[in-house]
Parts: sequence; structure tokens; C-alpha cells
Amino acid sequence: MKYEKMKNNSEGKFRRITGIRRKTFGKIIKILKDAEAERRSKGGPKPKLSIEDILMSTLEYWREYCTYAHIAVGFDLS
Repeated sequence: MKYEKMKNNSEGKFRRITGIRRKTFGKIIKILKDAEAERRSKGGPKPKLSIEDILMSTLEYWREYCTYAHIAVGFDLS
């Protein structure tokens, strides 16, 4: 959702919004996908957000210290 809009932005704008470089973002995503695959091998519900959107919400929280209510609205969560 939100990541789909962000991935087409320039490197400068991506870094200004997320606080990290796109290359670093990609490395974090690889680590998170490996961990998610291991966790999902044990079963459980599929997350509503993609791994990329989960990371985007975390970075937004850390960068702006906005409330969970603002993040929920931004990522269409309850």
C-alpha cells in the first residue's frame, strides 16, 4: 500500500521520508522476509500488511514519533 507509492520516488525523497537509504531498506527487507518465512513455517494467520509496509510503519513511528492512531489511519488498520 504505502510502500507501493514510495518505491517510485527518487532516492533523496525516499531517504527524506524513511530516514534510511533504499539499499539499507532492501537489506532489512531481506532479513525480515527470511525471519517471516521461518515464523510462517510453524503456521498462523497471514499478516494484513506486507513486510515492506510493516517496515515503513515502523520507520514512520521511529522518525516522527506519531501515535499509533495516526499510523493506523495511514496504513488502513483498525
